[in-house]
Amino acid sequence: FAPTRGMLLRLTGLYAIKLGRRPTYVIDGEFELRRYQPLSRRLVLAFALQGTRTASLRRGRELPQVYWKEYGGEGSLRGVRRNAVQAVGGGRVGVNMRGELRYQRGSFGLVGFWDRAQVWHEVREVRLRRMVDGYGVGLRYTLGFPLRLDLAFNDGFDAAQRIRFYFSIGQAF
Repeated sequence: FAPTRGMLLRLTGLYAIKLGRRPTYVIDGEFELRRYQPLSRRLVLAFALQGTRTASLRRGRELPQVYWKEYGGEGSLRGVRRNAVQAVGGGRVGVNMRGELRYQRGSFGLVGFWDRAQVWHEVREVRLRRMVDGYGVGLRYTLGFPLRLDLAFNDGFDAAQRIRFYFSIGQAF
């Protein structure tokens, strides 16, 4: 529930067929790399990098909306509303980076975090400098699993609500 050291590499893939008047064949892939580096007895640096790519295997066929990539909200980009980061016409490529500096003393913890994500329609559009950022601080209380309360800000992407609160059970990553 709350790793303090080590690394995780996860690769997933999906091949799907959408039947109907114009059948579409879809391939959907994702990778995620997580690293937990102890800096001291109570301090851990946690980092996650996640990327997705979806493609229709038939030229000229639209990608079904269920396969469009979106980021935002708890679990991907704190500070913006859920699934607010999208690409016009459906995102097919996405990158999500998250980092946390975690301090734990007994059952109580403090976290500083930075989340970054973006979605593009095509691979050639990918620009890592043009991503949406969220950052903030959080409190943790552990009862065998962490209870989380986060205060998050966005970089101006969601100007209507630049501050958001999140409460959840379990670790973000």
